[in-house]
Amino acid sequence: MSDYLKSLLIGNISLDLINSGIRLGGSVIYGGITLASLKADVVIATHLDEIHGVLIEDLLKTFDIRALFKNCKTLPKFIICGGKALEVEAEGCVHDLRTLVNIVSDLKPNLLLLVPVFREISVSDSLELISTARRIGVRVIGIDIQGYVRSIKDRGLECSWPKDLWSLLEKVTIVHGNLREFCFNKDFSKVVKELAEVTRSIRDTAIVASMDDEGAYLFIQGEVIKVPPLLAEVQVIDDVGAGDVLLAAASYYMTKGLTSVEAVARGIAAASLKVARGLLQQWFTIDEIDNYSNIILNMLKHVQIKDS
Repeated sequence: MSDYLKSLLIGNISLDLINSGIRLGGSVIYGGITLASLKADVVIATHLDEIHGVLIEDLLKTFDIRALFKNCKTLPKFIICGGKALEVEAEGCVHDLRTLVNIVSDLKPNLLLLVPVFREISVSDSLELISTARRIGVRVIGIDIQGYVRSIKDRGLECSWPKDLWSLLEKVTIVHGNLREFCFNKDFSKVVKELAEVTRSIRDTAIVASMDDEGAYLFIQGEVIKVPPLLAEVQVIDDVGAGDVLLAAASYYMTKGLTSVEAVARGIAAASLKVARGLLQQWFTIDEIDNYSNIILNMLKHVQIKDS
């Protein structure tokens, strides 16, 4: 298989208020940098505002990331605490479906990631984009559920599971979200059981549920595998964007032909290394991901689901 990999990420860049400062965020940033660090060709479809546009373009040029953007009066703005978005100060703009369909059709990426931060892509629009991607032979399609399930109550963020989201999960190669974002049930044990059941019927989809510093669950073909983090090897410096790094890296390695288990182990390795190094230095090397993923693969645990 050729080393060349063309990736397209669709979603909004966010302004994250962290410790009284503003940081550029969103999966297209963290995932885009991850893919660029893995030597992929990276294109993002996003919105830019007048105030931060030049700053964003300069950051993207640093990593040789190409942006296809539309102007928006304001970007999504979140208050972040403990690595999590807690409040919303601005929602941002919605993406135009026809524009996105044309981008996917023209670019013909090997890897497509739909990674909204706050409902800027609807489930129905996502289904049409996926249909277009399948028709032109996109190898791997991934989604992060974060931006599909977020809703607002009194400026605070709540999780609300759209019923039609299930139809989206069965159409893609890999799904990522924090375990608490699979909020169709408040009982985590029932969430785990249902996701295992779902992947028995949608056998071509891998679902990854992150658990912050406890690693992640991988659901594949009815199996539940607990993938540990590298707690013994790394110290947490900055955990913002860890899930975005996980999804991007795992999707990259799936596109390269690795199994879901092998790819997710590399995603966990990349995310763990990013968490240990923060923003001010290179997050990881490909050799480091390979070496640490071998440690993770030797620590996997198969979880038995008990009948209720």
